[in-house]
Order: sequence, then structure tokens, then C-alpha cells
Amino acid sequence: VAAERYLTDHGYNATPLWTAVWRPISSSTTASDRSTRWLAMLDVGFLTACLALIAWAFAPEAAALAALVWGVGQGWVYINVGGFGSFARFDWLLAVVAGVCLLRKEVRRAGGVALVAAALLRVFPGALFFGPAVRGLYELWRNRRLDVELRRVLGGGFAAAAGLVPLSMLGAGGGSYGQF
Repeated sequence: VAAERYLTDHGYNATPLWTAVWRPISSSTTASDRSTRWLAMLDVGFLTACLALIAWAFAPEAAALAALVWGVGQGWVYINVGGFGSFARFDWLLAVVAGVCLLRKEVRRAGGVALVAAALLRVFPGALFFGPAVRGLYELWRNRRLDVELRRVLGGGFAAAAGLVPLSMLGAGGGSYGQF
């Protein structure tokens, strides 16, 4: 019986935070060509915001390079699961880019918040905390304290988790993380 549960595709794999954020927006629209085009434009807005953040934090040339790579990168646009023109598929990417750009500009707490939000929107961006975690463990082992910059990133991350996890549980249904 347990094996059957793992072999069954339920057809909906969104995280509880994604459901909590996007369900009210999608539920308030009707299924029409106009509304689906509008919802699909959100991802274009996310990518545009990513480019603006990259230009702000690094340089306009870096944003131009990112636009070029995204524009010619047909190999990673998965037509069967959505790509450009899908609904909120790039919200996590905006959160990751925002987190990295905020860290670059030394806005550590907000960077931690953005990275945790990305990990709660899709699970895999949580791997971005591997490097800081290793660094933090090394610092604790060597100096018996954490670097103040890393404490700020982790503090923002913990604050984001403390706020977003309960919000996502309320918005997606109480048992959402257990089912996810």
C-alpha cells in the first residue's frame, strides 16, 4: 500500500507557499484567453525584474549577458511543463536573483529572506544555503562564533521561515506540508 502511494502521480506538485500565494490570484479570474494571457505575462514580468535587479547589483552589461543567455537558451525551456508564457513558473527565479543581488549589495537580512522564499516556492533553491552553512560550521569550529554578515543572512532566513511557513499553511490548508 505504501509503495502504491509513491507510484501514484497526483498531478499537482506545487509547494504550500506557491499555493497560498497564487491560488487567490488564479481563483479570482475566469478561464478565458484574456485572463490566461494576463497570468502568463507574470513570468515575463518576473524575468524583466530579474534583469533590472542584475543591472542594479552588478552592471548593465551583466544584465545584458543574462538576457542573451536566457534568450538563446532553448535547451532549458521545457515545453511540456511550461516555460515562457506559463503561470508563475519563474517566481522562485526572481526570489533567487533578488537574494543574490541583495547579498551583493550587502543587504544581508533581506537577501536571506529572498533565498528562503525561493526555497519555499520550489524546494531546490534551498541548496543555495549549503555553502553558507559549511562556512558557518567552519567558523563555529574555528572561532567559536559566526561571522556577523552570515548571522544577518541566517537571521533574515529564519525570520522569513517563521513568517512564510505559517502563512503558507493557512493559505494552502493546514496539512499542506505533510501532504507535500
